[in-house]
Amino acid sequence: MSEERDGFYVFPERAKAKLRKAYTEKQPVYIYGMVGYGKTALVEQFLGKKKYIYFDAATSPLACLEALHTQSILVVDNLQFLEDEFVKDRLLELIRQPDLWLIFISRSKCPSWLISAYLKYRSFCTITETDLELSEEEIRNYIKGRGIEVSGANDIRFVQSYCRGHGLAIRLLCDQALIEGRPEAGQDVFDLDLFERSRLVFWDYVDREVYQKWDDELIDFIMKVSIVQEFTLELATAISGSARARYYLEAAVGVGNFVKVEKGIYRFEENVVQSMERRRYLKLTQEQVYELYYNAGLYYRKHGQVMQALEMFQKCHHVGQISEILIENAKYNPSITYIYELRKYYLEMDEKAVQDKVELIAGLCMIQSLRLNVEQSEYWYSVLREKERQSEGKTKRLAKSYLAYLDIALPHRGSSNIAELIKKSATLLMNREISLPEFSVTSNAPTMMNGGKDFCEWSRRDKELAITLGKIVPFVLGKAGEGLVELALAESSFEKGLDDYEVMRLIAKGQMKADAAGRLEQSYVGAGLMARLHLYNGHPEDARELLVSFRERAIAEEKQKIVWNIENMLCQIAMYTEQKTEVDNWLLQAPDENQEFYCMERYRYLTKVHIYLAMKRYDAANALLQKLLYYAQMYGRTYIQMECELLDVLLQKELGLPWEDHFQKLLSQAESYGFTRVISQEAGMVYRLLKVKNWTFRDNSYKKRLFMESEKMAKQYPGYMSFQGKLEEPIEDKALQILKLQALGCSNEMIAEELHISVSTVKYHCRENYRKLGVNGKAAAIAEARKRRLI
Repeated sequence: MSEERDGFYVFPERAKAKLRKAYTEKQPVYIYGMVGYGKTALVEQFLGKKKYIYFDAATSPLACLEALHTQSILVVDNLQFLEDEFVKDRLLELIRQPDLWLIFISRSKCPSWLISAYLKYRSFCTITETDLELSEEEIRNYIKGRGIEVSGANDIRFVQSYCRGHGLAIRLLCDQALIEGRPEAGQDVFDLDLFERSRLVFWDYVDREVYQKWDDELIDFIMKVSIVQEFTLELATAISGSARARYYLEAAVGVGNFVKVEKGIYRFEENVVQSMERRRYLKLTQEQVYELYYNAGLYYRKHGQVMQALEMFQKCHHVGQISEILIENAKYNPSITYIYELRKYYLEMDEKAVQDKVELIAGLCMIQSLRLNVEQSEYWYSVLREKERQSEGKTKRLAKSYLAYLDIALPHRGSSNIAELIKKSATLLMNREISLPEFSVTSNAPTMMNGGKDFCEWSRRDKELAITLGKIVPFVLGKAGEGLVELALAESSFEKGLDDYEVMRLIAKGQMKADAAGRLEQSYVGAGLMARLHLYNGHPEDARELLVSFRERAIAEEKQKIVWNIENMLCQIAMYTEQKTEVDNWLLQAPDENQEFYCMERYRYLTKVHIYLAMKRYDAANALLQKLLYYAQMYGRTYIQMECELLDVLLQKELGLPWEDHFQKLLSQAESYGFTRVISQEAGMVYRLLKVKNWTFRDNSYKKRLFMESEKMAKQYPGYMSFQGKLEEPIEDKALQILKLQALGCSNEMIAEELHISVSTVKYHCRENYRKLGVNGKAAAIAEARKRRLI
């Protein structure tokens, strides 16, 4: 039989039990798994002294099948290599013989030609890789049988975690331990260094027993394409430069369980990616490897996959392509591009290289503002201003254009003088002195007044400004200004609790203009305002239906940031209607403010604070609130500051701290703008505060509106923020990241490296995830997480 008999000595009991049952019932057996699982050796041990015919599909002559009249057992090995149609037909004939027991052994799943027989004639007993994995107890017995004494459970868990029950990997790990004379005093038997050394031996085995038996062109193709783990036929062609990519992929799928395909997406097994990386190192020059990454980068760039393109270009150290992508993204507002996500690449660039390009200077200026690093943002603004002063021609005009853009768009600059800046930019545009990059007024949030900038001050003179700036704004902001005035007026009126009919009229007009201009983010403001109006009028299901419908539109247009904010609004509605599970699930996939505070996520952060308060996680609520308050004060975000101040009042009251003076100050500030909804949206939570004492108001009509709205909301949503969540132990942010990386096929080591934590910490979070999700392993955890929409 195969050489695999020398690579594996202990076989899992569940696999042997399946074989015994199949033998008793004369049920055909199909065993499949990657190299090293001891498939052939398992069959050989089970058959023992029984007489049988062994047929190797790769090498045996057809005459072996003609001797079956003398035996009642046929073992067909290396089925993945079978191409002879005559042999296939002969095997299909043999399956029909009830007195013949067939065992098929392969490295790939059951081929289509054999599945037809499975369905038509006799059901198979299938033994998979999972059946071939050793349990913890079987690993313990094997290690003990090798004469290795382990001090505790940690060694066994280490072997199980890193070798994943793979027989050959376990054997080689034990071989390496014995060679090195382990354990020495005070030393564990098994550790990561030992595992890495044994893995090199494993890759040599795979190269000798698997890859060398493949066609040279096929192995060369896989070696090149495996610089990526997941890919399409088009990407494989682009990387390899081969016109036969389809043929090679079909061959790769057929010869072993090394690559899987689903809906046109191919995915290499993690072990293949790792072994091929080593093979590239041995077989290719550095220039040849760089060319592969460059080809992949060009493909990703062509298809708009910016992050993947940058990763490839960074691996081949192609500064030119990286610079071009960064320049291209700097032309757009951060809410509609990847500029913030690209900060790593911007910050790693040589400062002199940045200063040569106007777009890169402007990009860094914006990134530093988004990072709340005002000093560095202003530094790069001064660099750009000096560039404009010293330059001539196109460069001067470009720098001047970006200066005008940044004057309006920089988050930390606020909006106090923005009307004058818009008028100034309009003059420059009319004189053709500048051409402005694309703007975003909303930052993908369902608001104009509290989107890219805070426009609370505008609301004091909203109708007047609508007249004076109504025509200038679309001229300066381009498509981003279409529908802006109407939607801003609608939101201003809504926040003041004014006539619903007028609000809806303005929303409809603004949305129509935004849709005509193809501005989904503007249209989302209209949808968000209508949803809030439905909610205030006691129709949460109408609000939900509207948002779910708009979410489908955003998904179709691939506007992921809008999708996230729609789901944020759906979570808010769930809080009003006491849909605890929906709130819990949203929290599990919410942005993690502890890793990095990103001001563009402020809208979702506020929802997190609400949930923390509802779940009585007061420390978490306070920590995030203080970050939001610092940001709001630093960047002149009046509306967000009022929202945070109110939540801070609710927190102080819950903690038994003085809160009344704080609340009175907030009420006076909201009244100065005429805003009622920023207060009344907290429903019963705020209505109870309003009834505590006679608060001071300057305008009785405002007071009356505020009390009426708050009472109405309290009655409509009596359970708002009164729950503590369904999950007794929510999955932590770090644990959720680990789950997402597992779903991408990452090993524990890769996850540990990516998140900068120890492997033992990764394992701990995995165990906790499985327990909290009510599952027993990684595959089930990933499936359950996807079912709950956590990943």
